[in-house]
Amino acid sequence: MWKAIGVAAILLLGAVLAAVIWLRPPQDLTVESVQVVRWSQMTAADGPASPAEPDKLLAVVRFATAGDLAALGHDFWYRGLYARASLCGSGKTISEGFNLVFGRSGRISFGDRHPGGAGPPDYHVYVALQSSDIAGFSRYDLVKSPEDICLRLEPDAPEYGHGPSTNVMRIPRAALLAALRQGRR
Repeated sequence: MWKAIGVAAILLLGAVLAAVIWLRPPQDLTVESVQVVRWSQMTAADGPASPAEPDKLLAVVRFATAGDLAALGHDFWYRGLYARASLCGSGKTISEGFNLVFGRSGRISFGDRHPGGAGPPDYHVYVALQSSDIAGFSRYDLVKSPEDICLRLEPDAPEYGHGPSTNVMRIPRAALLAALRQGRR
């Protein structure tokens, strides 16, 4: 009997460890490009039809991974994936209200098995380059004072805290400056 209990305990422990490893978000995210757009220029699949601040500047950060972010949003407890943006130097959180993760046809969330559709998934997030007047958020202006931006993805799983996150993607100040120059043409 004790042998059976021991075997069952080992199998259970193995299943738990396998689930933890399997549920871990990818750690290979890499920035592919940075582009600056106005909020009003977001694609219909990504944004509201009439944004609150249509001229607000946003950085569109396109990134790649060998992992399937749509599967994370569908197969597990996640209700969606969220981007956490911060200033790399100070760690100050930025980009309030722009924390959703998108694929080819819109937000990656629970139930969207393959939002990428045909072709590459086109993973991207929007980062607000200037703060809004929202109580509780820090003021910042990356248009006037560009800095390196650190970005990582987390699942929306409040019952488990924030849950495991991806590796940190760094958007260098130089890439942001180049995107700002290109966006102003």
